[in-house]
Amino acid sequence: IGGRVETPIGVRRMNWRWNDGVRKLEMDGANVGDVSSWFETIRAIVFCPEDGAIVRGEPERRRRFMDRAAFTAHPRHLSSVMEYRKVLGHKRALLQQEHVDSAQLDAFDVSLAHHGAAVIERRLSVVSELRDIFGKMHDQIAVEGNVEISVRVSGLSDAEDMNFSEIENALFESIQEKRTQELDRRQVMVGPHRDDLNIKLDGHSARNFASQGQARSIVLSLKLSEFHAAQARGDVPLFLLDDLTSELDMGRRGRLVDLLRTLKGQVWVTTTDPAYLGNLDDIDHLALQVKEGQITG
Repeated sequence: IGGRVETPIGVRRMNWRWNDGVRKLEMDGANVGDVSSWFETIRAIVFCPEDGAIVRGEPERRRRFMDRAAFTAHPRHLSSVMEYRKVLGHKRALLQQEHVDSAQLDAFDVSLAHHGAAVIERRLSVVSELRDIFGKMHDQIAVEGNVEISVRVSGLSDAEDMNFSEIENALFESIQEKRTQELDRRQVMVGPHRDDLNIKLDGHSARNFASQGQARSIVLSLKLSEFHAAQARGDVPLFLLDDLTSELDMGRRGRLVDLLRTLKGQVWVTTTDPAYLGNLDDIDHLALQVKEGQITG
């Protein structure tokens, strides 16, 4: 897959290849080893039908949403997440050993607190950015129902009021308090791998009370909030929406299409019936059809 991307520093030519299970990225003919630099050049916000699990699924789905949103806003967030996961893996392996080296465990805890604080700080920042516009987007798509989002930070009760150093110190103290339990259970009990995104609908947990249609409206609102937050930062990501017709009633679908038409950026939509998109004559658009593996336009 190849593309020409217009950026503030000029036009870049990007290519993505998949050979024998190995991904290869190229920019202007040169190999790209740093994924963060790739996504600093081209950013995208994606909505797929299975994204309803962000609301109704396990906490891991919501953590991945927060990290993806933070990564779209600040591609270097990916490095923080990868560093945290690497140290987390080492600590988990150490806790499984019959005799745990306390000095090594101390070193891992210091590193976990440092990298974990970076992950937590960025998650809190991006959720704060999304909070206000999220409610407005939901009002326009769903019309009814009040929504709220907040981050539940593992081991910390007031992280939103802390700076990086305070989060790091508080996280380290919380890890130390759980040392005995971690040794007994042989599990890492504290850290951003146990965080969650609290999503409330009319004051109740959306995970427990939202219907399938309500869940999709919530996720669409979150994704549109990402787009508007990006624009406020001066970025213009691609907005990719797969299967417009899936599980949205006529009213929600119509209001969503109206919103998509107002986005000042490049929007890609797939649908089994282009009639759902309405009349596009008044906007710049390209219609492509995929049939039996062939693309025509």
